[in-house]
Amino acid sequence: MTIGDLERRLLEFDGKAVSILSEAQAACRDQPSYLNDLVDLCFDPRQPVSDSATWILKAELDDGTELPPAVTTQIAESLDEIRPWQAALRLCKSVDMLRLTPAQARRFLKWARLYESHSRPFLRA
Repeated sequence: MTIGDLERRLLEFDGKAVSILSEAQAACRDQPSYLNDLVDLCFDPRQPVSDSATWILKAELDDGTELPPAVTTQIAESLDEIRPWQAALRLCKSVDMLRLTPAQARRFLKWARLYESHSRPFLRA
């Protein structure tokens, strides 16, 4: 698998049929670079890619996947690159499933506060 394979699968998502994302997750998750590639795609500037990747990341965390510390660092250091509100919402919903250092926790809190006055009520909450 290359990042292109996962990316291609994410671009197939129509915004409705999450089975496409579940299938992408199942097809790609056993590859050695899967988590790194997935997190890279979470911060992709293209909304469909970022939305899809954060959906899969949250699903992985919901399933009990523990991210290696380097991947968690990658997320914490890239927060400012999130653009779509849906992707930000999924990261906010996932933060309690991440093993954060105190510095990373402060970074997440600072980032999340940027959404306190967002027009989307679920994101504000």
